[in-house]
Amino acid sequence: MSFYENLFNKSDDSSNIDVHKFEDLMRDKNNLILDVRTPQEFNETKIKGSINIDYYESDFLENIGKLEKEKTILIYCRSGNRSFYAMQKMKKMGFKNPLNLSGGIISWVRSNKPIIK
Repeated sequence: MSFYENLFNKSDDSSNIDVHKFEDLMRDKNNLILDVRTPQEFNETKIKGSINIDYYESDFLENIGKLEKEKTILIYCRSGNRSFYAMQKMKKMGFKNPLNLSGGIISWVRSNKPIIK
């Protein structure tokens, strides 16, 4: 385990997915796309079909708890950090398949994937 992984408790986990896998999974309309950035960030640019639940809000866990735990939930933020921690919290809450977009929307944009402005 690298220093970075050790420091931030991030491992090379199959729950962290790249842009291509994220895009493939988006095609399944049963999967939910969750943006955990602030509303301001969400309003500036977002991935089509995503919903927004702000990671920093005090009612974040309450709002997350309203989602279907059996669904595959594709989570992203700006760089992948907030979404990683959101994914970890969701796993502890009993969500079956939360998946984190490694590199967040930054990696999405760098890969020339479509966004909504």
